[in-house]
Amino acid sequence: MASFPQYLTAGEEARIHQQFQGDRWCRNSQVLWSGVLRKEAQLWADEHRMQTLTTAMGPLMDLSHSLCLRNQKSSDAWGKYVKGASAIFAWHISRGERVTVLSPPPLERFYPTGGTSYQVIEEPIRKGKLGTSAVSRIEVVHPTVKGAENIYYRIWPEDETTAWTAKFGEIHVQRRRWRTVKKAKTLSSNLGDTKVIIKATQQYSVEHVPVSPYREVLSALSLSLSLSFLFSFFPFYSLSFFSLTNRMKDEEKKKIVMKEKKLGKEEKLGKEEKLGKEEKLGKEEKLGKEEKLGKEKKKSRKEKKLGKRRS
Repeated sequence: MASFPQYLTAGEEARIHQQFQGDRWCRNSQVLWSGVLRKEAQLWADEHRMQTLTTAMGPLMDLSHSLCLRNQKSSDAWGKYVKGASAIFAWHISRGERVTVLSPPPLERFYPTGGTSYQVIEEPIRKGKLGTSAVSRIEVVHPTVKGAENIYYRIWPEDETTAWTAKFGEIHVQRRRWRTVKKAKTLSSNLGDTKVIIKATQQYSVEHVPVSPYREVLSALSLSLSLSFLFSFFPFYSLSFFSLTNRMKDEEKKKIVMKEKKLGKEEKLGKEEKLGKEEKLGKEEKLGKEEKLGKEKKKSRKEKKLGKRRS
């Protein structure tokens, strides 16, 4: 299985892979974008019935849905989650033949110094630089150029940019003001040990085919029965699954230990608070007794004094 533990937990990774299965995934109909507004990219994809990461993620990126983790994560943690989702999205794209990229027109189609998620994470995966399969072609469209909104041309493995500029010229090209991005680390630093990822990605092979009666049956069964049925026919999946399961179990154990520690601390604080209250009550009770004894002694002295006067 493609593994990106620096971005995602085992459970999050498994859920995203599950989301990209079956009829939810439209083969060769994915859109990546760089240097254009998110809103523009989404609108273009919707008009062409194609899938951006947001489209493919469905409820996992729908802020109103209970499966979306945005409200449970800090901004930094959510940023890592999205990077992990982008990596898995690119990896599933690489199982197909082509992908469409939206960008500004040449000469500056992409961030000049590199370092964006598209350049550091998505592009190397799609080109098969992690030892997995690569798409056959990467096509680009420039939706901000009037008249070229639906013109596709190839930029990889062959570069057909000159054909596009011959038709539209450079009159449409305006010097772009790129936003400042944090300098990204190298590919190996961003995605961990490349050799480890190559080995991990080779363990997980997905065929995106139309939903079959068998898949409908599996979806109706419980998770445990479904997996048992699957492994009986495809035992070679077992190793990667149990590797993932072990990671999930380890995380569950960590969560349980953390909860126990938290409960232990709360219990300790409760006992300390109780002892503190008891000590306070004891002191108040002691002070009350001393005050009472003082009053009684004072009263006794007055009575003795009055008795002497009368005598």
